[in-house]
Amino acid sequence: MRVLEGQALLKDLESRLANIARHTETIAAGAQGFVEHYRAQLVARIAELAPQLVADSGHRLETEALLYAERADVSEELTRLRSHLEQFGSLKDLKDEAGKRMDFILQEMNREVTTTLSKTSGLNERGAAIGQAAIEIKMEIEKLREQVQNIE
Repeated sequence: MRVLEGQALLKDLESRLANIARHTETIAAGAQGFVEHYRAQLVARIAELAPQLVADSGHRLETEALLYAERADVSEELTRLRSHLEQFGSLKDLKDEAGKRMDFILQEMNREVTTTLSKTSGLNERGAAIGQAAIEIKMEIEKLREQVQNIE
C-alpha cells in the first residue's frame, strides 16, 4: 500500500513540476524585451505628461528610464527558479530526509516567484501576463509543499 501511495505521490510531484516548468517558460517568453518595452512606455508617458521636461533633458531621460526599467528584469530569478526545479527533481531518488530538502527548495522557489511578481506587477499588459503565470506557480508550489509533508 505504501509503495502504491508513493508512486501516486511521485506522479503528482512530477506533474506539478512540469506545470511549474511550463509557467516558467511563459514568464521567460513574456520577459523577452520586457525591459525595453517598459522603458519605451515610461518615456512615452513622461513625454505625454511633461513634454518640456523631455525636450530639456535630452538623453538623460532615456538613461534614467532605462535604469528604472532594468529593475524589472527577471532573468536572474528565472535562472535560479530553473535551477531549483532541477534540484527538486533530483531529490526524488534521495532516501534520507528528502521531504525536508524538498521543502527547503520549495521555499527558495517561492522566493524567486515572489520577487518576479514584485518586479513586474502592474507595469503593463506583459507584466500582467507574467504575474498570472507567477501566481499559477505559487499555487503549484503550495500544493507541492502539502505533498512533501507526506514524504518521509
